[in-house]
Amino acid sequence: MSAASTARMAAAVAALDRGLGLREVTDADRAALRRVVGGAYAEFGCGELWSEGEDADLETPGTYAAAHGRRWWVVTDAALAPPEGEPGPRVVASCALGPAGVRAGRPTVSLHRLYLEPSVRGGGLATVLVRAAAAEARRDGADVLIAWSDTRLTAAHARYAALGFTRAVDTRELHDPAGTIEYRFELDLTTGAV
Repeated sequence: MSAASTARMAAAVAALDRGLGLREVTDADRAALRRVVGGAYAEFGCGELWSEGEDADLETPGTYAAAHGRRWWVVTDAALAPPEGEPGPRVVASCALGPAGVRAGRPTVSLHRLYLEPSVRGGGLATVLVRAAAAEARRDGADVLIAWSDTRLTAAHARYAALGFTRAVDTRELHDPAGTIEYRFELDLTTGAV
């Protein structure tokens, strides 16, 4: 993972002036990420984490990111105590990019694992993370940023639309225990949007 991209992402989060920090994900973030992502799944009726399938990346997130061409960051809040068994400071959000790909002849990168716990929602963090991630994707030469989102996450869909993403017509089924179907959202990075 590029130290420069992490520094830029961290600066964007720090500019919110909310005392939040950003760092690269490590395998030690397993419990925190399972809490943040699993909490969102429960809150929005998306079922349980599926460690044998779609959520296998949460088992060893740092190792997974390195092995799969993913840049993955966590946002921390030192003002909040971490739950027992988690090292501090408390992880309150996650955002990942990658790997690079090609769709319809255009270079792409995918946005992954954008989750925020309720304590940090509504203050612009999701917008900052998406904008900073889009800037990193653009620096990497991507023309399109792709985000897949569970059909039940309507608040995320509204955020993507507000940031200039368009919802594509295709969907994908994850064939997981929760029966997840996802929409594909795309952001054209060549327009300077976001």
